[in-house]
This record gives sequence, structure tokens and C-alpha cells, in this order.
Amino acid sequence: MPHKVAHFKEYIPKAFPHAKDLILDTEILMMDTKTGKPLPFGTLGVHKKAQFQDVNVCLFVFDCIYYNGESLMQKPLKERKNILHTTMKVPNRIVFSEMREIDEPGKLAKMIAKVLKLGLEGLVLKDTMSIYEPGKRLWLKVKKDYLFDGAMADSADLIVLGAWYGSGQKGGMMSVFLMGCYNTETKAFCTVTKVHTGHDDKTLERLQSELKMEKISGNPGKVPRWLNCTRTMVPDFVARDPKKQPVWEITGAEFTQQHDVHTADGISIRFPRVTKIRTDKTWETATNVAELKTLFKNSKENTDVSLLLKEYNDETCTDDHSISSENVDTTNSSPKKRKLLDESCGASGSVAASSNSPKKIKEEPHAIDKLKQKNAHSKQIPKTTKTKEEFDGTIVKLEKPLPILFEAIKALFINSDHPEIERYFFAYGGEILKPEKAEEATHIFHSSNKIKEVNEMWPKNSKHLQIKWVVDCVNNQNLVPMESYMVKWKPTYNNIQAMKHNELFHRL
Repeated sequence: MPHKVAHFKEYIPKAFPHAKDLILDTEILMMDTKTGKPLPFGTLGVHKKAQFQDVNVCLFVFDCIYYNGESLMQKPLKERKNILHTTMKVPNRIVFSEMREIDEPGKLAKMIAKVLKLGLEGLVLKDTMSIYEPGKRLWLKVKKDYLFDGAMADSADLIVLGAWYGSGQKGGMMSVFLMGCYNTETKAFCTVTKVHTGHDDKTLERLQSELKMEKISGNPGKVPRWLNCTRTMVPDFVARDPKKQPVWEITGAEFTQQHDVHTADGISIRFPRVTKIRTDKTWETATNVAELKTLFKNSKENTDVSLLLKEYNDETCTDDHSISSENVDTTNSSPKKRKLLDESCGASGSVAASSNSPKKIKEEPHAIDKLKQKNAHSKQIPKTTKTKEEFDGTIVKLEKPLPILFEAIKALFINSDHPEIERYFFAYGGEILKPEKAEEATHIFHSSNKIKEVNEMWPKNSKHLQIKWVVDCVNNQNLVPMESYMVKWKPTYNNIQAMKHNELFHRL
């Protein structure tokens, strides 16, 4: 453990220069310094880290619950996050988990799709006014295996190769099972995962006599030649004949790769469970190592999010430029009827669906980078004099030399997860301000066409516009009229507060 955290003594003071003491809610991951993306779980060990190039151990910060002698646990999430916003990032060392405010089901669906397309695990949904209560399950996790009755989860048909004794009420019986697949090149059976959930008590009792096993008591010297197994995966029992063993469908959160644990090219399944006993399959028709490699690659590169997006077209969510049904590959989508997003997500979908609800939700992926389209419909920017890129169905055409469209415009981008649009704004002569310089802004850009709160740092004479104004100006190679892009203020305050903010926000 010390090798994982020792260097943070140097970087945490740099990220929190005004903090004398603090307690953070964080997670440690490996960060690829070239792409800025986190590496999979299980890559933190000393011997594992050596397998990767251009990586750093990185601290992802989710929350702050104690700061300079004051407990923040009774303060709402919004206030706790404000403390993090006043600190600084240390690239590839201290990174703050991004947040986005969601008030419509369509926006939530697109955000989940974006995160899954990036190969990340999922989102955590939180009430913006919630306090920090340890031990209570007030947050909602959204992972792909939670959605549509598991239709988006990773799964494989694997062979029962061995078993371990259980514990507690299941002690003395086989209740944890070693699952694997056949390697057609080496002619050996390789391990993939160990699973202990998915069977009821009656099924477990029946399996004690149905499974034909030999007891080896975890002795590596007794592992048969047909089984390619690491020392950490030597079971209490092994199959007498792997070619006569049953095949089970194993479903989990995601495919992972840990070469020092499992032997099917290191591929495994996180949080596995038995979802079906495949009586129609044999060891020959079960998933083999080559097929498992393909499943692993497709899971990381071509996650099918069409089920998420088909219920929400562009008309449902007009202010999201990051991902739409037009730029997602739907060739692998299932024709089978699925439940709607709000049914699959439970409370998270229903809360997000209420645009008038005072309880807003924020999601926290570990890292949200620019969405990279890797499907057949993606459009890469070629290195020529004329290029193009899509924003929510809008083609932005770039020509060289670039005209200075946004000269003398000092812009503040609010809650923008569209760095590509900000790059166009900068390339066409605009100046982008940091939040601490908000009082200098001449224009303030919002992702939505409505806002519910006003920041007192915003200048009275600044113009508040939808971010799409930048896109359309670039398309037209000229500044377009602002009237149809003006942001409306929809207050959630009482009359006295509303009058105060009306005075501040008088131009809207």
C-alpha cells in the first residue's frame, strides 16, 4: 500500500495550498499521461505498473468532508463542491471528478451513453442538496449491467472447471465455482473468473451431486495438465472431465484484464453472477479464448448504447451537443423490446425526469474526456485545408486562414463539457476566462436555454447565450444575431430573492 500513496505527500499540498487539514473522498487509479484517461482497475500493483508505459498513479477527488478544522458533513453537496472548485488541479496526479447537473431523462440517457462509450464504468447520481451520511445508501449507481434487465452487460458462456468450499451457511459444500474456457491453440482449459452468486439454495444442493469433481484441496501439485491455472486460482475441487462439464452464462459489470490472475489472456469479469444454465451448450460450443478476446475488445471499443438513446431523440434534449443517436452505431442493437430508461434506473430516472423538481441530480464519472467516436459513423478531422466535425447533427466547417470572429469577446463557459466548441471559439479569436475572472466576462455561455440560479460574480451587462451560438457563428463564418440564443432565467426563489436577482440579471 505505501507505494501507491507515498508520492501524494508532495502533490496534495499543491492541489490544496490553503488547506491546513482536510479529509477527502477519493479513489486511486492509474492514469495514462498521453490520453488523460484512467486505466482499468487492478493495475496499481508494483509488478502490474511495470507492464504499462507513460502512466502515473492518480488521485481522483469526489468530495471534501472536512476542511481546516470544520466538518462539512452537514453541508449540502453544492457547498462541499465549492471548496474543491477553489483549489487547483495537478495534471495526472490530482484530478477532480467532473460533475454535470441533470434535470431531464434525455440528458441523463445521453450522459450515460457518453460515459459507456468512453469505456468507463458508469455514473454516480447524487442530490445536490444532500448531506454526507456515511453508511447510508443515498447515492444511485448507474452501470451498464443495471440497465434494461442486464441487456447491456458483458457476458460469456463459460465452463465449470472447479469449485471451492463456501463459508457460513454454505460451509462444507461447493458454492464458489471456477469458470473458464477452452484455448483452441494450446488445447488447454483456461480460467476466467470465480462466481458465487446466481444460484438458489435448491440449485446449489442439486449441484453437489450433479457436478463430477475431484478434490485437490487447493494443492498446486495436484492441478491436472488440462487446466492452465495460476497459483491464486487453484480450487478445492477440479472437474474429472472438463469436456463433460456444464456451461453457464456468466454476466458481470465489465470485462477486465489481469494477466497475473487468470489465464484466458488475462481476461476476467467484474462482479460476476450466474444468469443462465446453458443446457443447449457444450464445451465445444461455449465461448472459447479467441471469442472471449473479441468480446473483450468490443466491450471496450464498441459499446452499443442504442438502447439508451432510442427513446430520446434530439428534440427531447436540444442543449446537449456531446452525443446523439445519429453518431452512435446501432447495427448491433437487439430488436427485442426493452424497458424504458426510467424503469431500469429506478429512482434515478424518475427524479431526473422532473424538470420542475427542486432536487437536481449530479453525476460523477471518474473522468469525462472528449468523446471519441470509434464506430462506422464517426468522422475524424483530416489534416487538410478543409475539415469538418459534428456537434449534435450540426456540421462545423473549418477553413484556413481562420477569420477573427470573436475578437474582444471575453467568454465564461458555464457547465460546459464541450471542449471542442471552446477550442473553436478560441481559434476564431475569442478569449476564454477562468471562473475566478467571471467579473470580466462580456459573454456567458450556457449548455441549457434556461437557468435557475444567478451567480453574483456575473457582470450585469454581460450577454447570456446558448453555446450553440458559437457553433452557428463558425458555420456562417460571421457573427449571427443573438436574439434566438438568449438564455432565459427560470427562478426557483421566493419573491424577495427573485426581485434581488432580477436586478442583477436585468438584461434577460
